[in-house]
Amino acid sequence: VILSVSADNFSGLPDQETLDALGGLPLLRTDVNGWIEISSDGQSFGVEVERGGATIQPTPAAPSTEPPPPTEPPATEPPATEPPATEPPATEPP
Repeated sequence: VILSVSADNFSGLPDQETLDALGGLPLLRTDVNGWIEISSDGQSFGVEVERGGATIQPTPAAPSTEPPPPTEPPATEPPATEPPATEPPATEPP
């Protein structure tokens, strides 16, 4: 998780509730770590920070383990049922 926080942060953000909600996830903060650079070659990514931590080595992107959602045919309405056409009875000329 990356939090962009002003170096002169007088408002006390992020608040403790926000930090607690992160539940111990790895956290980089611009007020603590300075600049944070994320780079990717499309297959993996790496993170480098100005201060407060070592360069994080490139990590391969995790392949999706879920199959793609099934494609469904477009919804169609059943054909309307009309009563069979009836022709008027034939009349004989007088």
